[in-house]
Amino acid sequence: MKRWVPRFAAGAAVSGLMLAALLSLTDTKTVRELFARTHPLGLLSGFVLYALAYVPRALRLRLVGLRAPGRTLFHIACLHAAIGKLLPMRAGDLSYPFLARRFVGQGLGEAFIGLLYLRVLDIVGVAVLFSGTLLRSRTLYRGDMTWSLAGALVLLSGSLCALLWLLPLLRAAIRAGERLFGPRALLERARQIISNFPKLGLRAHVALGALTLAAWLLVYGTFHALLLAFGVATTGARTVLGATAGIVASVLPVQGLGSFGTLEAGWAAGMALIGMDLPTAVATGVGVQVFTFSYAMLLGTLGWLGLRTRPARQP
Repeated sequence: MKRWVPRFAAGAAVSGLMLAALLSLTDTKTVRELFARTHPLGLLSGFVLYALAYVPRALRLRLVGLRAPGRTLFHIACLHAAIGKLLPMRAGDLSYPFLARRFVGQGLGEAFIGLLYLRVLDIVGVAVLFSGTLLRSRTLYRGDMTWSLAGALVLLSGSLCALLWLLPLLRAAIRAGERLFGPRALLERARQIISNFPKLGLRAHVALGALTLAAWLLVYGTFHALLLAFGVATTGARTVLGATAGIVASVLPVQGLGSFGTLEAGWAAGMALIGMDLPTAVATGVGVQVFTFSYAMLLGTLGWLGLRTRPARQP
């Protein structure tokens, strides 16, 4: 428990400092007015879209080796995302292997490899949607299009290579370890873990890609519904171009508690690049963070309650 105290303290410090810096660019009146005029129906629409995004996420878990009923996969996806929102420095991601082991019986190593696959897939999905939208809606973007597109394409190509070569690279690392240190039980266990991981062919990768795009489209749809609920007139293309920086910022391993601060900073920068004035960009970033955090906690509670009724399994 003691080792978590510095992480929580660092996360709280990061969140507090970033929020203070961001709020200095707007005023509390703008934020209060945004919450006051928020339409309840828009919030409900955002929640429905956000919840639906967990359906393709749950289906992805099955493709990377988690054999369980769809309801259990949905509950695991919800609880894992909620823990990820709560813990700083992306520490919540490490909860997935333990959830997979406890409730489905999958080994920690296999689950960790699956998590790596899914995180790389998420980068692919965001890069595809951003670059595709940028090419179709160039006039909406006020940033340097050449550098932005080049960065997205580099990220996309690197991620695709990682997907295709992850297991061969891990096997090569094990062989290198054996040459350096000789046979070791740990290296042999790592070899077995890689062998047990499902063989993902072209069909599986296509299915994973389609599910990833569906999940991120629903997340962008959540952002769009919230912007409309705030009374901010916008289009789907502007939402994708503006919100992507917030998504990227929220997945960096420097995030604070609940990703407060980092998401708002990226969101404000991205929305400024599509022409939104900075005070409104900061205020909408705070609103999006508050409501998506609330959505995640509600769904995480649902996941926890659902998993409590399922007996734990051992691998």
